[in-house]
Amino acid sequence: MLGYSYWQRRFGGDPGIVGRQVRLDGMPMTVVGVSAAGFHSVDRGQDDDVRVPMTMKRLLTPGWPELTQWKQAWLNIVARMKPGISIQQAQAGANVLYHQILSDEAAKLPPNYPRRQEFLSDRLDLLPASGGMMDRTSDQKAFVEELMAISGVVLLIACVNLAGLLLARTAGRHRELAIRLALGAGRMGVVRLLLAENLLLSILGGGAGVLLAMAIGRPAARLLISPDAGPLLDSALDWRVLDFGLLLAALTAIAFCLAPAVQMRKMQLADVLKTESGATAGRAHVRLRKAMVMAQLGFCTWLVMGAGLFAKSLSHLKAVDLGFRKEHLITFQLDPQASGYKPERTIATYRRLIEALGGLPGVTAVASSDYGVLTGGVNLNVLQIEGYRLPASGAPYVRELVVSPGYMQALGMPLRTGRDFTAADIQKPPR
Repeated sequence: MLGYSYWQRRFGGDPGIVGRQVRLDGMPMTVVGVSAAGFHSVDRGQDDDVRVPMTMKRLLTPGWPELTQWKQAWLNIVARMKPGISIQQAQAGANVLYHQILSDEAAKLPPNYPRRQEFLSDRLDLLPASGGMMDRTSDQKAFVEELMAISGVVLLIACVNLAGLLLARTAGRHRELAIRLALGAGRMGVVRLLLAENLLLSILGGGAGVLLAMAIGRPAARLLISPDAGPLLDSALDWRVLDFGLLLAALTAIAFCLAPAVQMRKMQLADVLKTESGATAGRAHVRLRKAMVMAQLGFCTWLVMGAGLFAKSLSHLKAVDLGFRKEHLITFQLDPQASGYKPERTIATYRRLIEALGGLPGVTAVASSDYGVLTGGVNLNVLQIEGYRLPASGAPYVRELVVSPGYMQALGMPLRTGRDFTAADIQKPPR
């Protein structure tokens, strides 16, 4: 089954792909369907290109046959509850079955297994699938939230600036408004006039913002977040975005109309009509405009300080010592067993590849490992030391990485003491 975005990207959205054969790792497979648009994965921030039946795992991952190893727990289970069943009822029923499975599995454990009771007391917790099995977007969401906060402050500065301009414009229209009131327009009529003007201005501004978002939304999303990071940002405009823009425009129009309406309640028509220009600003009006200017200066100062801190953090991140030399370093991955290679042929292929790459001009060192650099992948094994008494919690787990000779040299990783691995260690491993 193809993922929707992969179907669009690789096959151009061809509906005739269903029923046709494609080759996956050299094996012919039939496409039976395409997942719906908008569905990416049960893991948040990940987009699955291809899904295959679990029965094909042995062929696709011959070097990792955990399907038949009962000690390996790696499957994520998704279930749909019947209508009328609460999550507490489903959880209780699932744990009854789970404890029966644990009892059967406990019979396979060694008699001296130190954590048998802990094993038997394990339980299942059912969680809503809408939150995802795993959330791979935590770091990216923090960045986007900070960016939204900065954008909100910039928007607030623009609103305060516009509010100050509208107040100044209204102050210059005191004589006009006073004449309207004197002619019998009524204070509510004048308020409706100001509201209509502000509403028209807000709608025009909101519409321009929506058109601008439609033009630059997707390019800006691709600029901020790499496509390899997963479908974190959905930059497509929908009714929620349009409704939010419409609501914000309406609230802005009402807010900009409140201040002039409050000022008109205190307006003395005779005094305003006697003045030549009608531009009379009371103390409250002047204080409000000064407060707006101070607010703009405060927000701008906050933004400048934040930009300086971001620049300083970026400079520090670029200077972080990763423990190896990242310059002129190339990494790639391959799995010969996925193409049908036997373990012996796989080892020989790796050796020939390392020798061939090492002979290329400009290559100073070549090495391999079972997990790539900075991928976070690592093996977890139980460590047992002769003569060491294990704690009550059992043998401790150690993080293990399998590497070839010359790995430290290839990465440019300095050794504090001792030496790197050599080929002699493989032929006759020292104790």
